[in-house]
Amino acid sequence: MEPQGRTTPLRLTLIAAFAVLAIDIATKLAAVHWLQQRPPVAILGGAVHLQLLRNPGGPTGILDDHPEVVTAGTLVAVLAMLGVTLRGRVRTPLGALALGLVLGAGTGNLLDRLLRGPGPFRGGVVDWLRPPWGDGVMNFADLMINAGIVLGVVAIVLARGSARAPAAPATEPAPPA
Repeated sequence: MEPQGRTTPLRLTLIAAFAVLAIDIATKLAAVHWLQQRPPVAILGGAVHLQLLRNPGGPTGILDDHPEVVTAGTLVAVLAMLGVTLRGRVRTPLGALALGLVLGAGTGNLLDRLLRGPGPFRGGVVDWLRPPWGDGVMNFADLMINAGIVLGVVAIVLARGSARAPAAPATEPAPPA
């Protein structure tokens, strides 16, 4: 039994996933509502633009002509992450947070692919944010996938570092007097 007030890795993963999913859905709904049929909107002094696009393919437009393949891959990835989550394979808070970010984000993009037009497994992901780097348009989920990957790498490096750390020398019992 877990101590009161302590968040388990499973709980942290699920909280992060649901939070990311909720924010992703809300931002996509807002983007569709306010950016539909509008030219790009410059914010932050023109450094960032809000622009509504539907992306049927993967990152940077790969496999645009094969949305079913991208959707199937996304579905497999989300189910695998859910399996890892439910089996309790992640044991550190940082790893749990990383997994939750990517799981929630992947689920948000998967829902777009399954539920948006032109139909199931062919729907386009709602992208609405054009950052100052590159020419791509992304969404909140895409940002969280990147953040989750970075945190996941950090969690792995920290776990390996602590596994390699030398054990503290054992204290020898005092000799009998």
